[in-house]
Amino acid sequence: MSTPIVLFVCIYGDLIEEIKPYIGVNAFERAASAFEAWTGISYAEYKKRSDEGEESEEILGEDKAGSTIMFETAEADSSLQQPEKETMLVLSTSHITEEIYNALLQGQFETFSYYPKEAGFDINGFFIYVPHKDENLKSFDLPDCLESIFRYAQSHDSEWILLERDAELSPNLPVYV
Repeated sequence: MSTPIVLFVCIYGDLIEEIKPYIGVNAFERAASAFEAWTGISYAEYKKRSDEGEESEEILGEDKAGSTIMFETAEADSSLQQPEKETMLVLSTSHITEEIYNALLQGQFETFSYYPKEAGFDINGFFIYVPHKDENLKSFDLPDCLESIFRYAQSHDSEWILLERDAELSPNLPVYV
């Protein structure tokens, strides 16, 4: 999406004194009014004389020569408009065995990223990063219960899994505890 912008460039001597941006339906009219207030001549008169070949110094005088109105377009940066979002699939810890739960608690897995979910002084689950679909899950040397959870998360385009003690059971996954 682009937005038209009218810029009024105020020159005094050899320096840019100020650049005033104007946006909206009457942006040009407001810029032209500011031009006239700054230079003492209407922009329409300045433009007419300039188009006829008269130099800026002759029209505006030496101090304000170069003052002008410019037309620009601003492009919206979509990355600034929408925050980055990631999806998280919430599943019950009952979908992993007690052995795997304890192995996660002890930090025994090094082939994928995960973090304990704490509630006060109690760990009641895990945040687990889901490998990309194009990665071979067999190379992660996963226990069956985690492999099925990863496949399930990948099929739902989830980047993260939250295994939580109080989460609902999924009818699509085995239950162990």
